[in-house]
Amino acid sequence: MDPRYRFTLVISILLVFWWAYVVVSTFLIGPAGLNWPRYQQGVMLVGGAATAGFFTVWLATRLIAWQRQRKTGFEAEPTDEFGTAYEMINSAGTSEPFNMALSKFQPSLIGTPPAHPQLAPLEAEILGFLNGFRHWPIDPANPELTLYEQSMARWQLMRQLPTATAWHRVVALAKDLSVVSSLEEIRIPPRWYQVTAQDKITFKRRSVPNAGMSALILSTLPAFRALQHQPEGPAAARAMLCALRYAQTPQELPLNAGPLASSLVEGLARIESQLGLLDVAELDQLTPTRKEALTQAVLESWASVLDGQTPQAELLDTTTLYRSGGLSPQHWLKVATLLASLGPKLSAELRTTLKLWDAPPGDPRHHPSWNHLNPLLQELGFIEPKAFGVAAELGTFTLANGAQLWGPCVLLNLNEPRTLALKTKWQTLPQGPLAELALDPASLKARAELHLQTLDGKLREAF
Repeated sequence: MDPRYRFTLVISILLVFWWAYVVVSTFLIGPAGLNWPRYQQGVMLVGGAATAGFFTVWLATRLIAWQRQRKTGFEAEPTDEFGTAYEMINSAGTSEPFNMALSKFQPSLIGTPPAHPQLAPLEAEILGFLNGFRHWPIDPANPELTLYEQSMARWQLMRQLPTATAWHRVVALAKDLSVVSSLEEIRIPPRWYQVTAQDKITFKRRSVPNAGMSALILSTLPAFRALQHQPEGPAAARAMLCALRYAQTPQELPLNAGPLASSLVEGLARIESQLGLLDVAELDQLTPTRKEALTQAVLESWASVLDGQTPQAELLDTTTLYRSGGLSPQHWLKVATLLASLGPKLSAELRTTLKLWDAPPGDPRHHPSWNHLNPLLQELGFIEPKAFGVAAELGTFTLANGAQLWGPCVLLNLNEPRTLALKTKWQTLPQGPLAELALDPASLKARAELHLQTLDGKLREAF
């Protein structure tokens, strides 16, 4: 039972007991004999008590009904991603207009959306929404990984995708919103003598996370509903709902979903494959001051890091910097070598934070420092986000050396002012064969599509 109705029931019972007490004390055990003034007073008292009780209960139920129906600004869309209207059946078994909204208390729980010119309004609104659930875990069995951390990690990876738009970033943030409805927060108050102790918060699963619920919660946000008044808004809204609904089962995506929905689903699948390589808990460890210090340190030491390497024209196991031939020579630097060379250039505080005192063991893409250096180097323009029309995976590529693989590595951009001297210095060095990327089926498909688009453009120009 709704707590508000339970409270109303308790008040009603108390009013009945009060009315019974008045009747007993006034008429049954009162003074004997007819006392007309007292009789009139008793009638008014009993009648007033009954009337007051009736109107109190009636007003409480009307107030509860009004609270349920009033708009909160977070109403869900009455149609699904294909334009089919929802139909709600009430307790009487009859149809009524679709009416579903987040709680009226939800806006007060949501943090203020960040104001940034590069953030779309809907993107900023979801960031504020997630900020109100920073402590909610993705899985109660693993409380270390939170909804906020995983969503932010997926969002950061999506931002690095060259073809990503604002709609791609929105679906990256909204993919796990169903966790808000699938989990139930339980507060365990401390004992009466534990004055300074805080409530213990635990979570239990009340339903399985559902992709459709993520789409429904996204449709309740005011910025999403505002898309209906924009030229391309309805089509984008439909594509985002469709992408979220079929994110887990992309093979079931309808043929009439449209190219944007297909692009969103493909982007999510691509980011999910990269998300498994990251330690999500390490993504939010740098304060703004440390990030600024890291940026400055990279700017000052980047030329010296590269100058300490010798380009080679052969792909050997010992090769750390490969110079491939072609119309424009390319330089590929191993990520492990990059981290080992950059570490000594940083301050002791940054080396400790990024764990760069020792050479990174294993796959360097798993190293916590690469989570920060990868987007920073791309933002500064020191490494290329694409090679041969194929987007980098976590900023890195893997080269094929016959049957062997070489990497992971980054493709250097030597056209930056800080590295032009190195480009001139390395011009006379020998060049190896043109590098070949080791691609998975998804990357091969993207590369083939890019070449087809280029060919179509040339055909249109010629004919």
